[in-house]
Amino acid sequence: MANITVSDSPEYSEEMEALETTTPAHATNFNTRFKKLLDNDKANRRDAKIFEDDVSGVQIRLGMENGHLYYEELETESE
Repeated sequence: MANITVSDSPEYSEEMEALETTTPAHATNFNTRFKKLLDNDKANRRDAKIFEDDVSGVQIRLGMENGHLYYEELETESE
């Protein structure tokens, strides 16, 4: 049995093609949806750790690695 590969840097998406009564019940059709759900889950776990400073507006990502809490300042997009 093969595993579905989750994207390295997934983007959250709220769009997914609806299954219709005419949609073939084939693994390819289901795996596409499962991959999107797994990608969304990974994006949510990553993005849930992002906070924005209410004074400076700087965004940081919090995390824990080897028992140590860390943060990284995220680059902001230029306007």
